Amino acid sequence: MQKQQTAVDWLHETFAKATKTELKDNVNLFFKQAKEMEKQQIRFAYMQGQDAILEKFNLTINRRVNSLDYYNTTFKNNNHANS
Repeated sequence: MQKQQTAVDWLHETFAKATKTELKDNVNLFFKQAKEMEKQQIRFAYMQGQDAILEKFNLTINRRVNSLDYYNTTFKNNNHANS
């Protein structure tokens, strides 16, 4: 499995590389990008976990819970839901 950079690591690296002007002009954009990256990572991890359980127990189900449904339900009242 290929290692991926976390949203927090990406944001830290982006801040470290940016000039003061770039930070001032783009801080909201950087946070928005990091939040979207985190959202995608959570959804992907959810799908992997669901697939692993189904495979381990040799199960099939008629309706898989959609990763977006899971994300929205889990983080609905959190700042993540704004993404």
